[in-house]
Amino acid sequence: MKVLYGYKNLQKKIKDPIAAIGIFDGIHLGHKRVIKKVLNLDEPGRDKIVITFEPHPRSILHPEKRPLRIMSLEHRLLILKKMGLDAVVIIRFTDFIASLSPEDFVKKILIGMNVKKIF
Repeated sequence: MKVLYGYKNLQKKIKDPIAAIGIFDGIHLGHKRVIKKVLNLDEPGRDKIVITFEPHPRSILHPEKRPLRIMSLEHRLLILKKMGLDAVVIIRFTDFIASLSPEDFVKKILIGMNVKKIF
C-alpha cells in the first residue's frame, strides 16, 4: 500500500481512484463498512484508496476541544494496509483546507486528484 502525503501531483501515483474519505480515527465497524464499499467495487484499473486528514480537524477548528487520539496515524495505516487498499492519501488539515467550501474542496482537491467515485 502506498502512503502519500498531500494532494498535489498525485495523478502519476494513483490511477483513477475510488476513495473513502474521513478521519477514520478509530477504524471501527462503521468505518470498515465504508472502506469495504470501496474495496468491493469491481472496477479494474482503478486504485482503491482512503483519503484521511492529519491532524484531526477539530484540533484546528476548535483547539480547546482537541479530541483524544483513539489510535495513532501509524496504527491506522497498519489496519488500512491489512484491509487491502492500494493507497492512503494523508492531507494535512490546515486553516486553508478548513476554509474551503464543499464545492471548492471537490474542485481543488478531489478533482485535482482525479477521484472518480467517493464514499
